[in-house]
Amino acid sequence: MSWFGRRRVRVPRQPTAFWSCLTGALEKRQRQLATYLERKTAYWDQGSKLMALVAFCLVFGGLSLWLLMKAISHF
Repeated sequence: MSWFGRRRVRVPRQPTAFWSCLTGALEKRQRQLATYLERKTAYWDQGSKLMALVAFCLVFGGLSLWLLMKAISHF
């Protein structure tokens, strides 16, 4: 950190071909999964989607809480 001098401009590095390929493949799979899930829930009304979200949060939140309590009680 320089208080009285010029700030150096950092030039971002270019990603390697491997990382570019990997991120492209991951993004493609994410889009495929999102499209699949969108097709599966296309005919659900807003209430059904909300109930599915609440159920998902309760199940995975409860599981996370159970694991946390089990880890704490282990000590």
